[in-house]
Amino acid sequence: MRLLHIIPILFFTLAWGTGFSQVTADISEVDFGEINRSTDRVIDITLTNSGDQPAFLLRYGFPPEYLVIMSDKTIPPGGTATLRVKFNPQLKGSIKDPVDLWFSNMDKPVHLVFEANVLYIDHTDNPACPSFNERPANCCNDEPALVEVFDRSNGKPISGARVRIIQQGTLQQTMIMDRQGSHELDAPIAYYYLIADAREYFPTDTAMYINRRNNHIRLLLDPAPKTTEVETLAVQDPEQPEAPDDVVEEVTIRIEKEDQPTTDPNPPPLPLNEDANLPESRYSRNNVVILVDVSQSMNQG
Repeated sequence: MRLLHIIPILFFTLAWGTGFSQVTADISEVDFGEINRSTDRVIDITLTNSGDQPAFLLRYGFPPEYLVIMSDKTIPPGGTATLRVKFNPQLKGSIKDPVDLWFSNMDKPVHLVFEANVLYIDHTDNPACPSFNERPANCCNDEPALVEVFDRSNGKPISGARVRIIQQGTLQQTMIMDRQGSHELDAPIAYYYLIADAREYFPTDTAMYINRRNNHIRLLLDPAPKTTEVETLAVQDPEQPEAPDDVVEEVTIRIEKEDQPTTDPNPPPLPLNEDANLPESRYSRNNVVILVDVSQSMNQG
């Protein structure tokens, strides 16, 4: 077993280059839960170098209660390394320890937070952090756990609620709660991220370390405000009588002949009256030529 405390500063000079190295951790908050006699207090954190230069761990700020080993001192570009941490509590009570990991070519550290509620201190336990040969990443058997989802407002179980279990960014399992709002599962001892949701409730999430002593997960959902459907009355215009498609109106037109004054071309003869003057209208136009002889012969006799 080899403890990793401080990498010589020589690695820092080797890391400088034109490239940029970015190291991220798959777990940023570790919650060991309640620490009892048989609680597993070892966790593996995967560090990924997404840059184009090798990354070197320069230093870290773990308190004395933590022992740490690393699978590889150098994280190649695009590669990963495992940081194994064992927590050896010395005092009972709740703890919350922030830890920074400083890598070359990074101006900001990788920030981690470790939490636990220490109820038991095992003075006979070997404080050494198990090596990777003693405890490979897939060492642990599945442990039974109980997941429950309840209504925060009234404490009633939520039947049909969904819980998704995520580990290292990968969905491991999706569970649907039964009528009692619970579901049993078997999961390896590890750190998990859980998301719970249900219809007409706000979703919630939590991150925790599941082991044989921390195997009861209780999630509370807050009811979402119910939307009241208001019946909308449509405003209708007053009914108008429908006009027939084709309207045929019968119109009778009466044409009467109007008597016009006419002039009879052959008027009846007027009664003979020698004293009466014949009206001019009774005369017909006649062309009469009168010749007057004014010669000398007319003067004889």
